Amino acid sequence: MKSECPDTAVFSETYKGSLGLGIYKTPTLTFDVKNCGRDYTIHYLKKFGVFYSIEQVYEGDLGYKQLNKATTQEIIESVEFYPENVKPALPYDLYTNEKYKISFQHPKFDPNCCNIPGIKDEFGEKLTVLADGNTYVDKDNFDGIGVYIYQTNNKIGEDFNKFLEKNRKKLTDDYLVVKGSNPNPQEIEINVGTKKGIMFKNYSWRDITYIFVDLSDPERNALKIGENYIMTIAVKNVSGQEFDLKVDEILNTFKFL
Repeated sequence: MKSECPDTAVFSETYKGSLGLGIYKTPTLTFDVKNCGRDYTIHYLKKFGVFYSIEQVYEGDLGYKQLNKATTQEIIESVEFYPENVKPALPYDLYTNEKYKISFQHPKFDPNCCNIPGIKDEFGEKLTVLADGNTYVDKDNFDGIGVYIYQTNNKIGEDFNKFLEKNRKKLTDDYLVVKGSNPNPQEIEINVGTKKGIMFKNYSWRDITYIFVDLSDPERNALKIGENYIMTIAVKNVSGQEFDLKVDEILNTFKFL
């Protein structure tokens, strides 16, 4: 640029500029050139691995230069780039249960395809089982989640911790009977919406992961759907890490009340 301009041309230092406005504003490296046959403002930026140079050009006498600068500035402020490194939004369905005041989003899984066994308990109620039909091999091999509600047994003073201990033993005993050896389980604290849950991994001989969430809180207790109520999410996973990520996304969308 300098070699194309007369000695009387004036180049500014590089400064931080921008294209677009508001949430669409994109930072640039910018400098001004004056008296190079016309005046310029030149913007450099990098997007999607590509370098862009955008020039505002204004010439004529003082009045026309000001008019041209204002006009080109409106164009500069209208420039919008697609955001980088953003995954396209998947179409999600909303599951809602009015009785227990629970909702969550899922990527259009099939509610009529399959079954995932919950924890065996006389006080249990199945809310829904949702399967990813694209992964279906047979009734025992697919990706999906099941959501269950359990009520602890007040007659024996059962609480959340005692419920976990009871099912620890049940799952371990069942595994031993079917597999002939003890499981190698993991227990992991996990977020389910705004609540904390406990994940039982490698306990089930059916390769089902169970997540237990204590639904007790003051608002739910007042509606008699909190104290002594436990939500269990049963996860069937044949795809590995890819479905783990989907499950994490689903768990983050859970809302209570």
